[in-house]
This record gives sequence, structure tokens and C-alpha cells, in this order.
Amino acid sequence: MTISSRNDSNVAFYRDLLQQALALSGYHTKINFIGNLSYLRQVNYLKHGKIDLIWRLGTHERDLAFKRVDIGLTNGMIGKRIFLIPKGDQWKFDRINKLTDFIKHKLTGGFGEKWFDIEIWKYNRLPYVEIPGDNNKIYPMLASKRRNIDYLSRGMNEIIGDARLYPDLEVEQRLLFIYQRDIYFYLGPSAIQYHSILEHSLRLAEKAGLIKTLIHKHWGDIGNLLQLDKRHRIHLQMPPEEELTK
Repeated sequence: MTISSRNDSNVAFYRDLLQQALALSGYHTKINFIGNLSYLRQVNYLKHGKIDLIWRLGTHERDLAFKRVDIGLTNGMIGKRIFLIPKGDQWKFDRINKLTDFIKHKLTGGFGEKWFDIEIWKYNRLPYVEIPGDNNKIYPMLASKRRNIDYLSRGMNEIIGDARLYPDLEVEQRLLFIYQRDIYFYLGPSAIQYHSILEHSLRLAEKAGLIKTLIHKHWGDIGNLLQLDKRHRIHLQMPPEEELTK
């Protein structure tokens, strides 16, 4: 089975989960990782059978375009959003306790072109900037403090890897944005015949505790590491499903 990723920070988890879940069903599958691709290239490769699956947030648009394996892969961690901020900027967030504080203090999130969070931020009237082109350029833009971006919203399973990759940035310490979402495998035309096998295998993995085990293997005791229990929780309202795209 051929896969790719958008970056190196989490690919090991999804590759491990795919391989071990299939093994539970008696399938010993070779995973061919072809490297990192932009989202648009991944979609193009998936459509044309150059890769077999991607892992993405579940959206109405994506459900129409590809075949979803309807088992959540991160126990909802991707919907627990923590901010990546420039080093030394924690003070900007120390008095933030509700959504209207972001508007009052003009704290602005940065997002890549058509990122999933954009529609949610728009629906909740939060300030944001959408930056076209290569997603990776957003990180140095944020670190430079010259592009009117105050933070990036990342899933709790993404934030630590990103902080390691970009040492000029750090994890914001107080806040936790929450919306109900998870990541799923989406199959392209070349792999649709494996849908029932993957769904059965992932269901077994969920029941056997394999997903939880692999989360701990790849991210450790991430809840304690990020001090989720001490964070101020802000629940975001979700727009109608048909408005959500990426």
C-alpha cells in the first residue's frame, strides 16, 4: 500500500496503525512511503492512484470525493486545539479567557489556504489570516512577528512535533480550543476494494486498545505533557456541515 504525508511529524503513527491494524486481521502489508507532498498534490495523487490513501479530518466535501474508513484514528485529539506562538509572546495570551477577548486584543490566527479551521474561525468571528501557497512558509512568518499573525492552531497530537521542528516557536501554555472532530483514512480509487478490510481491521484495533497503545507509543502521556486539565477550555461552535471543506 502506497502512502505519503504532508510532513514528518506524525507519519510514523499512521503508518504503524495501518500496518498493525491490518496484522490483527491477518494481513501483513508492505507500506510504501513516497515522502511528503503538499495537500493539493496528495489529492491529485490519490485521484490518479499514485497513492492509495490519505489521513485527514472528516468533512462533507471529502466524503463526497473519496471513500472514508469510518473509524476515528486519534480519539478526537485533532479537535483539541493548542496554539503555536512566537517565543516570548505568552504574555499576549495570559489574560485571554473567552472568544471575544481575541477580537478585543486583535489576536489573529494564521492558516494555510483552505485549511479546515478557517470556516470554524469565521463562524465564531475570530480574526484570522489565510496565506496562499506552501503551508510550511507560515511557520517562519509567525516566528518573524512581522506578518500580523499571533498564533497557529494545531491539534494536540500535532503541536509538540511542530514545536520541535520550529525552535523559534513555542507551545502556548493556558488555552485549549475544542471542537468535535477526528481524523480518518480516505481511500482513492486504487484502494476502494480494501475498504471493508480496513474498516474491520481498525474496528478490531479500537476494541483491542491498539489505537490507544499507539497514541501513547508515539506521543507519550500527551495529556499530562500539555497539562490539558489546567488549561482554560473554550468550546467552538461548528458551522453547518456543508460549509466545512478541508
